[in-house]
Amino acid sequence: DLKSLTPRKKQFFVEQINYSIDEILYSGNVTFGDTISRYLQKLGDKLVAGHKDLEGKLRFYAYNSTDANAFSTRQGIVFVTTGLIAQLTTEAQLAFVLSHEIVHFQEHHALELYTYATKEKFYSYNERARFLSNYSRENELEADRMAVKMVHDAGYKTGEINKTFDVLLYSYLPFEEMKFDKTYFNTKEMYIPEMYFDFKRTEISAKFKYNDYLMSHPNLAKRKEQVTEQVSRFRDWDKNMLYEDSSCFFHIRDVARFEYVLNKVYEEEPVEALYAIYILEKTYPESAFLANCKSQAWLDVMKTVVQKKKPGYYTGLPRKKVRYYEGQISILNQFVNVLPRNGKLAVGLRVIYDAYQK
Repeated sequence: DLKSLTPRKKQFFVEQINYSIDEILYSGNVTFGDTISRYLQKLGDKLVAGHKDLEGKLRFYAYNSTDANAFSTRQGIVFVTTGLIAQLTTEAQLAFVLSHEIVHFQEHHALELYTYATKEKFYSYNERARFLSNYSRENELEADRMAVKMVHDAGYKTGEINKTFDVLLYSYLPFEEMKFDKTYFNTKEMYIPEMYFDFKRTEISAKFKYNDYLMSHPNLAKRKEQVTEQVSRFRDWDKNMLYEDSSCFFHIRDVARFEYVLNKVYEEEPVEALYAIYILEKTYPESAFLANCKSQAWLDVMKTVVQKKKPGYYTGLPRKKVRYYEGQISILNQFVNVLPRNGKLAVGLRVIYDAYQK
């Protein structure tokens, strides 16, 4: 409750939280009335149905970012990134994510966190960070516990909730792990020897159990263990199941995946864009959008040839850090990096020219 704050702290809190939400809403990363946001609002309304204290008080928006994240505000606005939606495999998982954020709003965690963070002035920075992260972890665990009941009451399948944590664990990877075909770039007009793909896949190093001592969220192993216990308290999951995933979710997820590709192109991350395109082309082989994005990605690869034309050559463009990849995308990354200068130019021009002709 805001009454628990001193007038000065109350003013500071209200100003900062409203300033922050305005920054987000007017950032250009949030659109209004778009396909994904309308879907999120419909799903959110379904989850709060029957909760008189929540009905009509929440707004749901897609936040256009490749990061896998979701967050809620004191004003009752829930954001889910397109990057997270792109990673999920069922609507039940998305329902759990939304329920988790709804609980944060319902239980006033934002205000509680602020109060806790500001009441102890004499602690050192490290000590305050430790106390703050511990307190925040309690909020996260509470949100998980209460979200299970909300998902249960909405009639979703029990088995999908815990899979949400698997998605979060691997969310730093591309949205699917698909074996890279060595003949992918070969056409009637272009042939790339398989020797350029003769690399070992870099192993995926994700771990459920890790040190969460100074982190705002508990490690995923703790969260999954708690949710498993909470799920077992409801004995009527199968009988209670009222809702099956609709094709609407998979359409929305594909829209989010296309946004992921576009964002990676804008961010000049050609390897990530190309691997995502490779995955999506399995379903959308004739997509002109993907063909255009592939052309732009290869243009970015070709720019690296120009930037490294000769020692000391300056293009006015900052050099990017070398990225480290795990899984199948690591093979594509090694291929792009090992191609000789003329090879990068040849493949890039071939892809762009073929897309233009088509």
